[in-house]
Amino acid sequence: MINKWRSLSFKLWLTIITAIILSVLFAYSLSQYYYKNLYVEKLKTDLVNEASLLGADYTGGEISEDFKQKVEWFNSKNDSEVFVVSNPRELSACLPFEINYDTLISEEERQMLLDGKAVEKEGYEKRFEKNIVAAIIPLIDEDRLEGIIYTYIPVDSITVLLKEFAAKWMAAVLLFLIVAIFFTTKWLKKLISPIKDIETAAHRVSEGNYDIQVQVRSHDEIGKLAKAFNDMANSI
Repeated sequence: MINKWRSLSFKLWLTIITAIILSVLFAYSLSQYYYKNLYVEKLKTDLVNEASLLGADYTGGEISEDFKQKVEWFNSKNDSEVFVVSNPRELSACLPFEINYDTLISEEERQMLLDGKAVEKEGYEKRFEKNIVAAIIPLIDEDRLEGIIYTYIPVDSITVLLKEFAAKWMAAVLLFLIVAIFFTTKWLKKLISPIKDIETAAHRVSEGNYDIQVQVRSHDEIGKLAKAFNDMANSI
């Protein structure tokens, strides 16, 4: 008898299951990559739009207390953190912590803001002591940078979403693997059964029983093999 671990059915089963597992792992890695990147890119776009809508209320000149209060109110109702800097060198009164304007943006980003462009950021922000995704919108009056609107979301919130996604994915994968193993095993048994019948019949022929016939169950290679065996037994 052929050892179970060396049998054709086990080799086929192992090959199929390995292919399924590798496919699942590849799909998972790809989905994680695209989910994170697409989500982060959409988040940046949303933050820019959010800050731009707030910035549309700025009518020029020195940033008023009324405008700051509107931003502060919006910040209290929104998931992201939003604040306004009323001067390139100092903080607005709406911030609950001290921060230096120079630490928020680089010279290159400052120039982008002076050109009227939004700045998108992703990574560790030293002053916040956390990884963030952020957008900065300039408040410009007559080519002067009167201030900025800074909005950001901690990357930790994205990580939580990715973990939730991973947990749901793994549960679905586990269920898929159980179903795949079940049907693969049944299919292989059905596939290998005719070969085992031919093996049994061959042993009987070797013992002198030439009347044995193998049932032809299909028209594929295995079916042709069964028919060839029957023809051989009849000729003998």
